[in-house]
Amino acid sequence: MGSPIEWAKYPFLVKLLEDDSKKIVIQKGSQMGVSTYCILLTLYLTKLKIAPRGVIYWLPTRSLVNDFVSTKLDPLIEENTDDPIVNQNSSDKDNLGIKMLYGIPTFWRGLESKSGVKSISADAAIYDELDESDQSQVRQARERLSGSDIKIERELSTPTIPDFGINKVFQESDQHHFFFKCESCSQWNSLELDFPRNFLQDLSGNWYRGCKKCKQSIENTKGFWAPITKSDLRGYCISQLYSKTKTANEIMNDYYTTEFIGHFYNHVVGQPYLSATDRVTESQVLNLCNQLKPMKHESIATTFMGIDQGSKLHCVIMQKPNIVLWVGELDQFEQVDEYIKKFRVSQVVIDALPETRKARELMNRHKNKVWLCFYNDNQKGSYAWNEDERIVSVNRTESLDVGTQSIISSTITLPARNQWIEMFAKHCSNIAKTSEENKETGAKKYTYKKLGPDHLRHALNYCQIAMSGSSGGVVSVTR
Repeated sequence: MGSPIEWAKYPFLVKLLEDDSKKIVIQKGSQMGVSTYCILLTLYLTKLKIAPRGVIYWLPTRSLVNDFVSTKLDPLIEENTDDPIVNQNSSDKDNLGIKMLYGIPTFWRGLESKSGVKSISADAAIYDELDESDQSQVRQARERLSGSDIKIERELSTPTIPDFGINKVFQESDQHHFFFKCESCSQWNSLELDFPRNFLQDLSGNWYRGCKKCKQSIENTKGFWAPITKSDLRGYCISQLYSKTKTANEIMNDYYTTEFIGHFYNHVVGQPYLSATDRVTESQVLNLCNQLKPMKHESIATTFMGIDQGSKLHCVIMQKPNIVLWVGELDQFEQVDEYIKKFRVSQVVIDALPETRKARELMNRHKNKVWLCFYNDNQKGSYAWNEDERIVSVNRTESLDVGTQSIISSTITLPARNQWIEMFAKHCSNIAKTSEENKETGAKKYTYKKLGPDHLRHALNYCQIAMSGSSGGVVSVTR
């Protein structure tokens, strides 16, 4: 192979290469060589004909597949002159979607395409960057191995929040961590489990990796993998904290200066992170219920309505200042008319997608009342109201922050508990705020990640947007 891998920099990967477990999950920090391990695994499975029906390498999007194949896989194939991986007369090197490696088909696919997920089958699958992938598509992708007796799987990702994606699966595993033995006192140290206690300063103010017991410096290459629990599922946690290319000073400078502490824990420590203000709990929401006021079914006062489109129309109706009167689901757009009348609704904000035509029909039936809402990540500050087209454009994260803060600060009131309010509480708990990095620019931003059904949470958001537009603060935009 043209460019040998410097295994001295990646001693923690040797164990993974030797591990022949059918399924392995890897919770990892960034840039730790795990994707290279997965390419080597793919070559191993194809060269030895262990996966004769092929290997599928999944990534979140097609664009990420293109970058991955052209920058990581293709150069390795081209450098491999001693043992040709592909037939030199084959056109596979020009096909990013499928390559015949040692005569075995390998598929390189993005998980955003339903047709791409359904059209192939294989004996082995690798799911890279699991947390960034559409989780419903991941479930579909797993079916691609249903006809195989071999079923070799690797799931890997930088974690985001607890109990989601790779962390949820990793917690079901035996949870291997890379431990370092202190030469002075024989204490075993896990840098990620004990962070930041294993990072200490000397008299000159320089940081070093030290023993949590005796404080002596520890060597960050002489490690040993060990599980911390029992499970039939094999799992590994890999952290940048023991990277040979990142000094202790660099790590701690990032730790104390970062604006995105969650991003630091995810990408450097290799651990999920969630602050108390990034996700509300069901109990927090249910504590807002006024047990003396059951849910209403009409109103004599002016109200506001938010509608999120899904398989049904999920609705929230409120009156000022921040009082929820009714929560529920409707089957048809025509039913909305009745609720607008019963609750004397003055403003409706409805999710414009996916049934834009039906939403426009509703808007046309209720002139000067209904607005179509589009989430726009580039929209900053005040909501942009277009009077001519009856469209309101809002930043998704900034608008959702309003509802999250109203729940955390207890400035919103709910009616007495019933099945709909309990569903509302569940939906509110099914989103969490995380930091996200643009793969092309490296820029970081906050976004809300969906953890489960969340339609009623977005209906609340649209309802609060409707209330904000009635206060005289509407900014008209001409397009």
